[in-house]
Amino acid sequence: MERFKENLSKLPEVNDLKAVALFEGDQTEPVTMIENKPGKSASVRIYHYLGSQFGGISPKAAEKGLEIYAEFVDDAKQNPGSHPNIDLLFDVIDKDRYLAVKAMK
Repeated sequence: MERFKENLSKLPEVNDLKAVALFEGDQTEPVTMIENKPGKSASVRIYHYLGSQFGGISPKAAEKGLEIYAEFVDDAKQNPGSHPNIDLLFDVIDKDRYLAVKAMK
């Protein structure tokens, strides 16, 4: 977990966010929402960072996200469903999707 913690420490804090909402196309309802709470706060930081750096979650942004998640990626591959926020990045890459990221304050 050392690489993940090191990667996460380089990202901006998001203590002021309640969640990040992810939208596809012109949908008005989010595909998913990641709440800023224990066990999910790291994913909020990662998705918020990817949205601010890449303008959304594209396959290229998803690849960067997988780099940040580091050692958790192998576990996610071996145990589908155990890391849904990593699974979503796999899906973005596999299906060439694009998700808009909205910060919820």
